[in-house]
Amino acid sequence: MAFNEEYDIEQDFTDTTKPNYDMIHTRVGPQLAAWKELLSEDVEANAPVPSATTRTKRKADTSVDEANMRDMYNDGKTSKVHSHPSIVGAVDTEFGSSKLTVAQLKSFCRAKALSIAGVKADLLARVDEWLEQHG
Repeated sequence: MAFNEEYDIEQDFTDTTKPNYDMIHTRVGPQLAAWKELLSEDVEANAPVPSATTRTKRKADTSVDEANMRDMYNDGKTSKVHSHPSIVGAVDTEFGSSKLTVAQLKSFCRAKALSIAGVKADLLARVDEWLEQHG
């Protein structure tokens, strides 16, 4: 036994760490009943609470249709990528930089069954190539 103390098993054991729920209910019961009544009358308190799984942020619109993409291409707003080995990936300033996001370019490539692998310059090259072929 711990500390070599004598312990009488026959004696009643009372757990003093267990809360006395009867005493708590006696002291707080009337306040809880009044609070419950106030909550039942309050309209805002009865409103459903959104669960943690509900998304509160909306997703960005990544849809770009072919007509919009072709207009941008014709206006020079999609970037042409140089094919010269020394400046691969450089953007041609004649056409300006692209205002399209990678998500929009990938969305367009998926719709046209093009590969979505690579960086933005690769995606722009694929879109430009597809628009030239189907122009």
